[in-house]
Amino acid sequence: MKSCMTLPTAGRKQLFWWLVIALTVTGCANFDHETPPREFTMPASRMSPDSVALEVAVAELDPWQADEIELLWSELDRQKLPLNTRRLLDLNGLRCAVVPVRTPAVLTRLVEPRPVDRDSLQPWQQEMFDQGMIDPEPRLVLHNSVQKRAGERHPLQTSEVYPQANWIIEDLDSRSAGSGENVRAVWQITPFPNSDGTVRLSLLPQIHHGTPRQQFGVGDQTFMYATGQAVVPLEDMKIETTIRLGESLIVGATHDLAGLGGLFFEMPEAGTHEQAESANPLDAPSEKPGGRQRILLIRLVQTQKNDLFDRNDGKEELISTIAQ
Repeated sequence: MKSCMTLPTAGRKQLFWWLVIALTVTGCANFDHETPPREFTMPASRMSPDSVALEVAVAELDPWQADEIELLWSELDRQKLPLNTRRLLDLNGLRCAVVPVRTPAVLTRLVEPRPVDRDSLQPWQQEMFDQGMIDPEPRLVLHNSVQKRAGERHPLQTSEVYPQANWIIEDLDSRSAGSGENVRAVWQITPFPNSDGTVRLSLLPQIHHGTPRQQFGVGDQTFMYATGQAVVPLEDMKIETTIRLGESLIVGATHDLAGLGGLFFEMPEAGTHEQAESANPLDAPSEKPGGRQRILLIRLVQTQKNDLFDRNDGKEELISTIAQ
């Protein structure tokens, strides 16, 4: 009995030739078709939706720049701070202002690298200087990029560590004094992004002192232990203001470097620590020894709250002329 699947000889030959044609066409198509090369790209790094990018810098200025320092403050906007905050800052030798997107030329001049005095160099150093082997000293003692989420704090120290220091805290109708060892002046920086792309910056001045020791507290909704110094928070002098992309906040001391302004931003000359230790903290000195002073700069670089602010739009950097 023959199977129903058996094809006649002519049918088998016809099927054979159809298969040959099909394979030939398919093979040609495979050779003629060029697959485009696949490009390997790293996944884009994305900030969390409530994060902001800040550029923070601390510049150390010289006494002979005092006139230009005062010129800088006269060109800046201090009206964005509440009146009471400005009054308390002034009483304690501190001041704060907003730097516009287009950085004033005087600020650029102030933070340029310190020129080298060739005459003060040794002969062998002069030869190195003539050969371009000695670079100008940078005035930026700190220049970092910082990425923080909403409400996340970033501590930043603006002073040296004083082995022993006294301080006076002025209020509108009272004053208090304190002293300690291993004293550091610290700013607690906290950003709060707004829906329109601006960021509210909170700067809380703090005095850290004493020997670090373990402390118990609450953080991130859990109990925790942390090792640190005793902290004196100056809540009444907390700075809170809103800045937009490309703007900066500048904080520094008043021209006389008195009070907390001297503690936070003055770099005293050798020997002034001993003078401060022997002085009564309630007696304001009539004449302070001159020294270098520092300024704190915080620039808003990026925020995720508004796509319009992801573009650079030709904004100048905080310090565009400084060679790192």
